[in-house]
Amino acid sequence: MTVYRRGAEKERRLMARLESAGWICYRAAGSHGNADLVALRRSFAPMLIQVKGTTAGPFAGFGPEERHDLMVEARIAGAVAVLAHWAPSKPIAWYCGPAWEPMESPL
Repeated sequence: MTVYRRGAEKERRLMARLESAGWICYRAAGSHGNADLVALRRSFAPMLIQVKGTTAGPFAGFGPEERHDLMVEARIAGAVAVLAHWAPSKPIAWYCGPAWEPMESPL
């Protein structure tokens, strides 16, 4: 399986988990944009989510320029910029911009 297909599958699995927790989700498939998923739920701030699954750590494939670009889009949209780091055989770790500190799971 290619890296792209593994990433796409991880995005779909995360989307399914969010939807089962009551979120409405949209996947930005093939757009190569800053967010992989958009998640919406009443009484919660909208989230623009970047999904990463590297074993090297949450920010190994999500550098400062990418974080900045996601934050800009989130600000324009009135959303929260979120990194969902889902390394193999690990639980999902959630980080919220702009400080990219750990956050409570929305699941």
